[in-house]
Amino acid sequence: ENAVFDCELKLGDPKSAIHWYKDAKEIYKNKKYTMTFEDDIAELTIVNTGPNDSGKYRCEAVNKLG
Repeated sequence: ENAVFDCELKLGDPKSAIHWYKDAKEIYKNKKYTMTFEDDIAELTIVNTGPNDSGKYRCEAVNKLG
């Protein structure tokens, strides 16, 4: 079964990059994690969740201004 997390972000200028973290460690798009951003919603999908996927997840928007 998959798990899906949504993060609503109001982004302005300059454009921001979206980063996802699990237990304070950045995670990246791969076979386990898919990430999308559309209509101010960043979405993280964890594919085939299991015990190793438990933890604290968060998203962060960063631009050149911080």
